[in-house]
Amino acid sequence: MDSYWESDIETMERGALEARQLEDLRAAVERALKTPFYAKALAAAGITSGRDLASLADLRRLPLT
Repeated sequence: MDSYWESDIETMERGALEARQLEDLRAAVERALKTPFYAKALAAAGITSGRDLASLADLRRLPLT
């Protein structure tokens, strides 16, 4: 019996995990940009696209509410 919920994700190498997390973060930003409130807040932080996030370190640029 497999003791992992999603073993391919939960056991991946650190670099692959961080790449997936960055991809997911960019997708979340793209969704947020579709709302006027977050589009304005993100633009004020210099983020107009998910591609404006180059690494997970850019998470600190996000205006969290």
